[in-house]
Amino acid sequence: MDRINEIWPKWHTEEPIGQGAYGRVFKVRREELGEVFYSAVKVIRIPQDEGEIREMISDGMTSQSIQSYYQSIVKGLMNEIRVLDTLKSAGNVVNIEEFEVREREDGIGWEVFIRMELLENLDLYRRNHPMGPREAAKLGADISSALDYCEKSRIIHRDIKPSNLFVDGYGNFKLGDFGIARQMEKPQSTLSRKGTEMYMAPEVCLGESGSSYNVDIYSLGLVMYRLLNRNRMPFEPLPSEKEALLPRDKESALLRRIQKEPFPAPADADDELGRIILKACEPDRTRRYQHAGEMRRDLENWFRKQGAETGFREEEESWKVFPQETAEADTAGTSEPSGAQNRDFQEEKTVSVFTERQEQPKQAEPQTTAAEAEQASGPDMTPGFQFRSRTEPGEGEKNGTGESRKKKPWWALGIAALLVVALVIFFVNRTRVPSEEEAREILQETGLDEELFTELPLTGTQEEIGNWLTEAGYEYEDSDMGISFTAGDWQGSIHSGYLDLTWNSQEAGEADRATYNALIGYFENGDFYEMYTSEETEDQYNCGDDTNNFSVTYGRPAGSLSVSRQEIPEMDTASIDIQPQVIAECPVSSLEEACQWLDENGYSYTETGTPGVEIPAFAEEVIDISFYDDFTSTFFYIQASNTEEVYETCVEQMEEYLGVSGEQSDRDNGGGWRLDMDGRIISIDYTASYKAVSIDFAQ
Repeated sequence: MDRINEIWPKWHTEEPIGQGAYGRVFKVRREELGEVFYSAVKVIRIPQDEGEIREMISDGMTSQSIQSYYQSIVKGLMNEIRVLDTLKSAGNVVNIEEFEVREREDGIGWEVFIRMELLENLDLYRRNHPMGPREAAKLGADISSALDYCEKSRIIHRDIKPSNLFVDGYGNFKLGDFGIARQMEKPQSTLSRKGTEMYMAPEVCLGESGSSYNVDIYSLGLVMYRLLNRNRMPFEPLPSEKEALLPRDKESALLRRIQKEPFPAPADADDELGRIILKACEPDRTRRYQHAGEMRRDLENWFRKQGAETGFREEEESWKVFPQETAEADTAGTSEPSGAQNRDFQEEKTVSVFTERQEQPKQAEPQTTAAEAEQASGPDMTPGFQFRSRTEPGEGEKNGTGESRKKKPWWALGIAALLVVALVIFFVNRTRVPSEEEAREILQETGLDEELFTELPLTGTQEEIGNWLTEAGYEYEDSDMGISFTAGDWQGSIHSGYLDLTWNSQEAGEADRATYNALIGYFENGDFYEMYTSEETEDQYNCGDDTNNFSVTYGRPAGSLSVSRQEIPEMDTASIDIQPQVIAECPVSSLEEACQWLDENGYSYTETGTPGVEIPAFAEEVIDISFYDDFTSTFFYIQASNTEEVYETCVEQMEEYLGVSGEQSDRDNGGGWRLDMDGRIISIDYTASYKAVSIDFAQ
């Protein structure tokens, strides 16, 4: 039986495309009006097999307690799906389309079905597609953009590695697997940590801290390092030095990295790109990029310099061979075998924008005079391309094939000129950024009301938000995931202080590029100032004012369009209580010890499915302590428009409680405070553009 088709009747399973400890992934197909669409469905069984249940029963657990245990895992999985739903407007995050959770009828457990974009895993992609500096830098810019979104959503991925990175048919890289696999792997005690350790920041390996945003930046830097170091990690000998690696080579390299030894530069990166990669995976986290946006901006600057130095030559514009084209070439027997170690990392090949001249069958050459022969001989031109003289031959003169060259009729040239002018006008109208008044008219035609950006409350209760929508004339639905509503051609959702608006492609068709530009025109020409701008592609725009962050994303493959708004209120610093005693003293070695300490000191807390605890601090803010098999994550996040004032208040409270002063540091767009208290590291950082203060503490 096709279980996927049973749940979603329009989708039919084609073939399995992946399998792991957590479940299987299938390629599915849907046909609509003669068009074929593909997607991927991840099927997760909880538990994985009956053996787990038998083992629990033998340990004395009842059927009810086993069901409750697995139900907590399902709830944790729903949290990961909620995370991806929060990030659905991010252009470089794998998009979940829909999901279904079903309790098993034949026993204890559940089945979870998640339908998402059909993408190619980076590990598979690079086997058939060599990645040079430009494509590795593109990967870095795309994934740092995704991490930028994660940071604004208070999310640390913690498992950046090639198997969790994906690429679409247009060469765009995306971040996936936000803990779904790790959530399912927890019961599997035999699983190895090696895959994660390869890309894990040294402070996480050593248990110093696992909660800083830049642990993800470190892992991304290592992925780029390996791509541009001939498939070798730092301190591993290059293929020219040693073709085959032994286990002791990898163990020695990993030990040197964990001991925070400075890295040599990657072999195939230029000085500037090498500097960016080394800063991303700097062993000392205080010298590393503190925020993904900083890394993305450096990579964008590198791209701009490359363009200026090469004059944007065709081969530098990264024309790619799509993965499917490479696969077809392999099938036809036109590709080299992929056994060589360095084949995966040779310089990327390009597709010419010109058409190569095909060899013509040899014909009897007409007799020529000596003068004609001398005129025919000229400088050696680029092989494969035909050079034509701009001098028009006279009436009756012969062209290169021996045939008479006839003049084009004047009316044909006129029609061609008119077509060119029409195309230019069409292109300009679709790509230009309109004035504020024009932008408002375009957006109103699509049903997008300006009040959604200026007056809709996002930080109130769901009841208050619902009342505003009702008064504004919107019908809405309320659920545990937030509020959803429709605005003309747009689908809207509100959750966790975010408004997400997505072009309703099922009803309105593909989003018009002019609508995307209208959104940019609205923000650029309205009462907003730019805090940070993404220039990695023409398809993403970020801006903000005193109390809002906005992001506009245009998805080229499907013509989708989305805009998100996050409302950030001003914080009353007199009301802030960061619980300095918890930050300075609560044990972070085990869940048991943490709960015992909290009980003894009279702190209320809620246990989470991580496992871990959430400790109320003030307003709706919580201190989060999560215990994993290999590290502990401690985290406290405060977002406010008056970020610097909040930061100063937090530092004052911490220093007053401890009776000592920490070390202050400044950086672009923010700063931080750090204290080493007998091996317990406490860090308070702030970022002005994101309007956020984060507090980490770890033993």
